[in-house]
Amino acid sequence: MKKYKILISIVLIAVAIISAGCKDRQEIITDMKGRNVTMPQKTDKVVCLSPGIAELFYKFGIEGKLIGRSYFCHLPEQIQILPEVGGLYKLDTNTIIEMKPDLVLSSDMLSWDARNFLYRREIPLVMFKDNKKFEDIYPAIELFGKIFKEEQKATRLTEELKKEFSNLNKANTDNKPTAYFYIQFNGKDEITVNENNLTGSLMTVAGFENIAKNDSDMKFSREELLNKDPEYIFVNTNKYDKLMNSQSYSSLSAVKNKKVIAINPDYLNHLSVSNLEFIKQIQAVTK
Repeated sequence: MKKYKILISIVLIAVAIISAGCKDRQEIITDMKGRNVTMPQKTDKVVCLSPGIAELFYKFGIEGKLIGRSYFCHLPEQIQILPEVGGLYKLDTNTIIEMKPDLVLSSDMLSWDARNFLYRREIPLVMFKDNKKFEDIYPAIELFGKIFKEEQKATRLTEELKKEFSNLNKANTDNKPTAYFYIQFNGKDEITVNENNLTGSLMTVAGFENIAKNDSDMKFSREELLNKDPEYIFVNTNKYDKLMNSQSYSSLSAVKNKKVIAINPDYLNHLSVSNLEFIKQIQAVTK
């Protein structure tokens, strides 16, 4: 009987040790760059360098975990009260050191200098891909949910976005209005978007025929722009006045008919839930 009790005690101790080991074992997550990242035991203090991913904190209702942002993170508006920590190419390393974050989230455009700084400081870094189609946001949401153990919220949000995107998708409609996205004139060429980048793909989804969709290098001659004379021109809000006041574009139908539409650049600069706002805005002008 005594031997039996001793054996039971040994088994219980072994189980306790194994359980404790399992509890302390840190999860390894594979990010969107294929990197295996050992997750911290706490994710209560997070710095986010990707505007699209930063928005997800608010969509998931866990914005209290976010302690710092890049200077490109502007949406939702309340995020702007958080301190900035630089950008993808140059981090404010002193601020990050003071913050002591548990985790940093970034797009895959993060510079090697910034990555190496985080590696040296042993700050876990999870990287997301900043892709070219809205549908690419779904795996990003799945990864985000896995990081914060919010898989159910991730599934629910993905289902909602898929439904909304499907309702907005007019890519296969006939008789599309022609459109052009003005970025700038570099003295020789018009700089615009084609169908292979995020903004161009969103224009197609919204039901517009981008006159520059086949331009592989995102350059367009002014002569071709004038000849094709699109019905609509989309332009970032900070360049609207410059375009409207330029004699070079005054003969365009979109300018004369007041069909130049100013767009909030935060809807387009990165893959994000807010991309849908761009689609809604430009679809509204044709109704």
